[in-house]
Amino acid sequence: MKMRRGHFQNLFNQSVVYGLGRLVGQAAGFLLIPIYTRSLSTENYGVFALLTMAVSVLSIVLGMGVGSAFFKYYFSSPDEETKGSVIDSAFFLLFMGSSAAVLILLPLSPQLSQLLFGSTNFAQHLKYLAWTALLNTLSIIPLGLLRAKEQSLRYSAITLTKFIFMLGLNILFVVVLRKGVIGILQANLLSATAMFLILIVPLCRSWRARLSWVHIKTLLAFGAPLMPTQIASWVLTLSDRYLLKYLTNLEEVGVYTLGYNLGFAVNLLIIWPFSVAWGPFMYKVAGEQNASQVYARTLTYIGLASGSISLILSLFAPVLVSLVSPSAYFNAHKIIPFVAFSYAFYGMYFVFTAGLNITKRTYYFPFIVGFAAAVNIVLNLVFIPYYGMMAAAWSTFVSYLLLAFLTYACSQKFFRVPYEYTRLAKLVMALLLVLVIGQVTKNSAGFLGFVLRTMLILMFPILLYILRFFRQEEIAKISTLLRLRSATQDMVG
Repeated sequence: MKMRRGHFQNLFNQSVVYGLGRLVGQAAGFLLIPIYTRSLSTENYGVFALLTMAVSVLSIVLGMGVGSAFFKYYFSSPDEETKGSVIDSAFFLLFMGSSAAVLILLPLSPQLSQLLFGSTNFAQHLKYLAWTALLNTLSIIPLGLLRAKEQSLRYSAITLTKFIFMLGLNILFVVVLRKGVIGILQANLLSATAMFLILIVPLCRSWRARLSWVHIKTLLAFGAPLMPTQIASWVLTLSDRYLLKYLTNLEEVGVYTLGYNLGFAVNLLIIWPFSVAWGPFMYKVAGEQNASQVYARTLTYIGLASGSISLILSLFAPVLVSLVSPSAYFNAHKIIPFVAFSYAFYGMYFVFTAGLNITKRTYYFPFIVGFAAAVNIVLNLVFIPYYGMMAAAWSTFVSYLLLAFLTYACSQKFFRVPYEYTRLAKLVMALLLVLVIGQVTKNSAGFLGFVLRTMLILMFPILLYILRFFRQEEIAKISTLLRLRSATQDMVG
């Protein structure tokens, strides 16, 4: 099966650029974890987690699915004037809709605080969240325009600037001024304000008030039906923290959130940058004769990349938790493997969506994601009272596995892709073998534990080689890269 090297090179390059910006920016987020865990009690960390979840669902509602609709109609516009009308109409729609919603929500913050936390003490917190969600929503179109024009370097630079600014403000408000959770929210609001101001300047320069009611209605008609899918995704990803709060306590929420955030590194390092590059790549390849083979190979590569990172996080989970938090959070290490491999399945889900997207069967997504979310809620409701946060971790893993499988089954029905099942089976075998052996060394601490875990990580690619997972051209490529690296080191030496 011969494929153009440019396909995967382009996908890789775009993923790397977006990923580096996100990675360096999120490094600030990971640097904040030890600050938060050492400055906040497990209970207050749980409060912060619930507030973060609230701003996520609010952002979905305010966004109205317009971001996704913008891409569709921007790329399908026949000329620059029509594209300009789509840009202006999309921003106007978001500005009017989200501003009106926030102005309605602000007076209701005491009631919402009572509903979420059983107290009105968090009304001011929710007001900060509302303003933050508004600014993030108004940044959707300027950021989307950068992606549409493939200005990935500028996109990454702006998001990186925001996260660095947020890191500095968090250190000031949380560590120096000791303002606690309210300080975190203030820092996030100021960071969102700074990014919005950076983004809005070029948009204002090109603003021509090219509003079109036809475009506004079309954008809303396309985007609004996507909201159920987005809300179902929110339920699948974030609802477990609310259920933990109501079925256990805020301390359990805090510990679980730390483990989830560390396992979430798979998404930050691999899945998110891949997903940003995947949409344009998927449609670009769709018209080519070997499209299905390209999609099949993509699944293998994303499985290898996400599986490898998940394995590293799983083996070093106790070490990671000990490095970033005090002993009160130590049990968070039990959550990391489940979350990490859940997001490995999430990456596979993105690849599987190709068939439904290409054949315009996107109406399946609300049912697929909704069913996975419903299973997640049922499992949590049944098992959290007995097993606490471990039940939430297992429910997350099962739900993401189900999400990937259902998307695969539906997509194959309309657009069959010859996935590399044998190679995927070998990958799973190697992962399971290393994880099982890793259980023997899980209680090993200190230098010995570090050495044993490192040996297991090094054993993984050797197992793949023994199982003949790699193709000859891939081995040749790896050998070439290793020779180049060796030659470079010799020159430097």
